[in-house]
This record gives sequence, structure tokens and C-alpha cells, in this order.
Amino acid sequence: MRYLKRFDEELNTQTYKNAAAGLNKLGHTKRAGDLNAWADTAKEKEEARKLKEMIDLYSKHGVFNINLGGNVIGNFYLWLAFDDEYQSNENWEYWQEDGRFDGDSLWLNLDICLYPADQETFLQCVNNLDFYPGQAYYASTFGLKFSIPVGVERGGTERDVDLPYDSGQWELTLNGSNVSYIEANECTLKFVNRVEANKFRKLVIDVLEGNIEMGETSANPGGVKEKIIDFYCNKKGVSIEEFDNLVDTVRGIKVNSLYKD
Repeated sequence: MRYLKRFDEELNTQTYKNAAAGLNKLGHTKRAGDLNAWADTAKEKEEARKLKEMIDLYSKHGVFNINLGGNVIGNFYLWLAFDDEYQSNENWEYWQEDGRFDGDSLWLNLDICLYPADQETFLQCVNNLDFYPGQAYYASTFGLKFSIPVGVERGGTERDVDLPYDSGQWELTLNGSNVSYIEANECTLKFVNRVEANKFRKLVIDVLEGNIEMGETSANPGGVKEKIIDFYCNKKGVSIEEFDNLVDTVRGIKVNSLYKD
């Protein structure tokens, strides 16, 4: 086993398990048991390493005091994730085809991910939430209004569903007023006070403006913003100017709804 200890960082737990199974077939049950025990130890080390990497990556964005539906009130590391598959829908196809928009407003959606920042909060999560230690808790979806349908002549604000689609009465605009919301997953997320809500607002602005990199990896060094830019600008045809205009409107987020019922 001393050789396994020397090279444990190069082997994953499945390697140990496969080797133990092979030893069992050969009748070497003692050696197989030792190897399985070592595999369990290696798995714990692997999980601890991944957790440390996750906390190291996201704790640099600060700790947020959050109320999760009254079930948990505590301190969390918080970060934003962007799922490009969740953004895709037929409304984008309408816009790309001919500039017309048939439906409601489009939203840029970000997942709010949390992990307990102290032992008291950790225990509350284990006892009161569908929370798995060592994994991010996907608490809520944060939405930013990306566009609103308006009349082609930009003179009217009516939203008459009876307007004929083929007349081109609707088009997408990226310079409308900004609206934000937080959609609950398991329970409602509220920041405990205005100070915490403003911290979150500033974090969103900093991420979208590129002032900070969040979730950067070797495969995606630009983090969340790079994924957003790739989806909207490279795949959906939104210009950089239009995207920058959206980011400017984010400064108008009203924080009252982020911490008040």
C-alpha cells in the first residue's frame, strides 16, 4: 500500500475499485478489502479537494446574509451561473428570422448558487433544505429584462395581441427600461437587509461589466461574462453596443424587491 500512497494523487477512486474487483476474482480478498478501504479514503480526499477548490473560487466574492424562505437565515458564499440552453427558445428564432417578436419580453436568466459560509448555516441547510454537502445549492433564478416588444414606428406602447403577426408590427428593442426579478426554486430568496441587497446588485453589475471574473476555469477563462457574450453576441446576433446598453440599464435595478416582501 505504500506505493499507492505515493501515487494517490494520480489515481481516481474508480481505479482503486476496479483493481479491488479484480483481486476479489482472483481470491485475494484481504488485498481487495485493503484496496477498497483505500478507495474510500481517496474518495473522501477527492471530495474535500473539490469542495476546497469551489470555496476558493467563489469565496473571493464575499459572504452574503440571506433568508431562504424562513427555513434558513445565514451566511453564504454566492455566485452566478449561466446556462445557455435555458436561454434558448423560439422567441429568439422569430427575432433572428425577420426582426419581429411574437410573445412576451425576453429575459437574461442567471442561476444564483449558494454554499454555506459557516458551520451554523451549514447545519441549517442540512436540516431544512434539499441540500447536498459538497455541492452548490441552486437557490433561485435571477432575471434581467433583455427586451420589450414595441411598435415598429416606436410611436406606440400598446401590446395588442390581435395585431397581425405577418404585418411586422412588433420588433425587438434592447433599449427599454430594465426590470429584474428573483424566481424561487425550493424556497424564496431574500437578502436580509438593504446593505446585503446592494452588495448583490453591485456583484451583478461587476460581473456583466467585466470588472470581476466569476467562475473562470482553464476551459472558460472569461467565466460567466464570456459565456453570456458568446451566447448573445456570437450565437444570437446581439451587437456589443446593444449588450453594453443592457449592462448600463442594470444600474437601475431596484433593490427593495431583493430584500423586502
